[in-house]
Amino acid sequence: MSLVVTDSELRLLHLKTRMPFRYGIATMTEFPLAFVCVRLTVNGERAVGIASDLLPPKWFTKVPEKAVSEEIEEMLDVIQHALVLVRGMESESVFELWRELYRLQVIFGEEKGYPPLLSHFGTSLVERAVIEAFCRARQVPFWKAILSNTLGIRLAAIHPELNEMEPRDLLPPAPQSQVIARHTVGLGDPLETDQISEADSLGDGLPQSLEDCIRRYSLRHFKVKLAGDVAIDLPRLQAIRRVVEGCGVHDARFSLDGNEQFATFDAFREHWEVLSCERWFSWFFDRLLFVEQPLHRNCALEQVDGLDLLEWGDGPATIIDESDGDLKALPRALAFGYRGTSHKNCKGVIKGIANRCLIEKRSRAELSSPLIMSGEDLCNQGPVALLQDLAVMSCLGIQSVERNGHHYCAGLSGFDDRVRNGVLQHHPDLYHQTNFGWPSLTIDNGAIRLDSVNACPFGVALAVPFESFPTLSEWRQARWCGSAGAWSSKTVSLSDGALAVACDSLSNNRAGFLLPLQIGQDWIGAFRANHRDQSDSHVKDGVHLFLTHLASRADQFKNRRNLPAAFRNAHRDFWRKDSRNVVSEASPGDMSKGFDLLWRARSIEAFDKPLDRAEIGSMDSQKFIGNGASEFFHSATGSQIQLFEEDLARKGVTVGVETIWGKADDDIPRFDGFAVENGRAFDDAHDGATDIVLVFLVETGHLGGFATDQGTVIFTAPFGEPSDDVFENLRLENASSKIV
Repeated sequence: MSLVVTDSELRLLHLKTRMPFRYGIATMTEFPLAFVCVRLTVNGERAVGIASDLLPPKWFTKVPEKAVSEEIEEMLDVIQHALVLVRGMESESVFELWRELYRLQVIFGEEKGYPPLLSHFGTSLVERAVIEAFCRARQVPFWKAILSNTLGIRLAAIHPELNEMEPRDLLPPAPQSQVIARHTVGLGDPLETDQISEADSLGDGLPQSLEDCIRRYSLRHFKVKLAGDVAIDLPRLQAIRRVVEGCGVHDARFSLDGNEQFATFDAFREHWEVLSCERWFSWFFDRLLFVEQPLHRNCALEQVDGLDLLEWGDGPATIIDESDGDLKALPRALAFGYRGTSHKNCKGVIKGIANRCLIEKRSRAELSSPLIMSGEDLCNQGPVALLQDLAVMSCLGIQSVERNGHHYCAGLSGFDDRVRNGVLQHHPDLYHQTNFGWPSLTIDNGAIRLDSVNACPFGVALAVPFESFPTLSEWRQARWCGSAGAWSSKTVSLSDGALAVACDSLSNNRAGFLLPLQIGQDWIGAFRANHRDQSDSHVKDGVHLFLTHLASRADQFKNRRNLPAAFRNAHRDFWRKDSRNVVSEASPGDMSKGFDLLWRARSIEAFDKPLDRAEIGSMDSQKFIGNGASEFFHSATGSQIQLFEEDLARKGVTVGVETIWGKADDDIPRFDGFAVENGRAFDDAHDGATDIVLVFLVETGHLGGFATDQGTVIFTAPFGEPSDDVFENLRLENASSKIV
């Protein structure tokens, strides 16, 4: 067999949780969601594979003083490096390709000082994409590919004691039709419904408290996060027991997650014995599945005094999770007395298969005390990561699988209709449509059905629109701006007062970015870029708002590197002409009535002059968006700007938005990163006027003050801008744009 990787690529979305997810030392409220795409040929046949995972804070590394932004960059670094390594790789099997990638990533991680768990996050994403591409090319479901070993897995190359054994010798003969959903009880989760105030109620149609989740999903299995503090854990465990019993769950089972809260084995044992002294705790112990990773990864597999689980006869079954960073971690853990490990796809699929086979082999030799491979979650999200993770769990025969991505995030609300409809069409057993219009994971009688997952090449049946997701550079630009995504009906308040944008019914199929805004030192303009060479200024169907802080870019404006653009210079006399401001001056007229609710204040220093003398300029702006500014696309309805405080003068504020993604407007081509310095250019440059699109509070006659045939100065495109029309308008010309 011949495998050749021809290309690989990374895309990113930025999502928010519906409620904070507190685990260990971290509380996650938002995260990047990575998608990788690998293109390869299998015996000359082309195939494409996609894998996905979120970039969680404080999991791949757990260093309290390290900034989350630094951790994200490290995760991106290992992903990008793995993608570069795999390009052009040739191999006789998926296994040998993975093995070579793993070897090279080890070298890279050691050079960078990255721990193996982090380094091979990149390996695992590429590995999953390669597996999907291979299964699609061979038109075989994942579980069949594993049991027939068409991936060419050599177990003994990972665990020598599995010599002359293949996956089918140690794995179940068929995939599971369902898994039990083990519900995560996070450290910050409300337990009882009456604990949630009206103000804190999410109101998104999904259950919020543990009590509501049990009643909605008929849950039976639970994963409880421990705080590592007896004063917190004792009353919390008692409260959880009351809720579970109060909901009539008689066959409840629990795992307890230590989240690396203990620095020594003695500290963990002391904590456990204090809990065990409570009479009611036997209720938990009798229902306990295992304890997960109580010790910090730095010491969990080190030879330290007192670490001897083998001699703790009446202690709980304990497994590793975060310590399972390399291929030798499981054998070391078993030698210390741990009873097993967890599987997450982010730790590696082939590695997980080999570990499952090792556990099964040793369990057959120790029938009195079988070893454990648990299925754990990393807030997995559809439409890719969750489904591929379930496909592996099904093949490995793991029955109780932690699931929490559906609980902390609002289903597939962050995706457009292509993804939503595709999931509902191809995975009707796995997702259902909520009353809010987006799909959510289906959990029935505490279980998740896997029929559609098992039938697919690697869990995913729909065609994932990978190329519509933001590239890394686009994501970085949006992240610099603030947050990116399709708008929901939500008012975005500014932290330091002044201004807010209320967007009602913006389509989920449009993406928008909002920049950090420095009131009093910014230029604010309204523009719309579209595919036509000419357009008329008129009131149309939405508002397109261009907001950007340009104080630090003054040199660019002096050198015309960011022109033409429509903007308002707050530090220039309002009636003074500036040839570099590509705006047309309105003739005197009363426009103030149309904007009464915008500027209900004695004066606004940010604009220096009242709006009845404002200039509104229109120019195609070379389809330009500078320094990450973007537009609110024309599908908006009922948009308005509201004044929150009277004095806007020189207040620095940051705009935050709900970061759910929507597809880009069809009229806007992809970013061209070479167009300008620190900017983005769209399509070709020309001097056509563009739409001023305003829908808020415009009454008949209010635009009567606009004058027609206003002139402006036309510049040639500066160096570095799109060059196709660079010599077309090498002249001065009176440009006109109709005001209707």
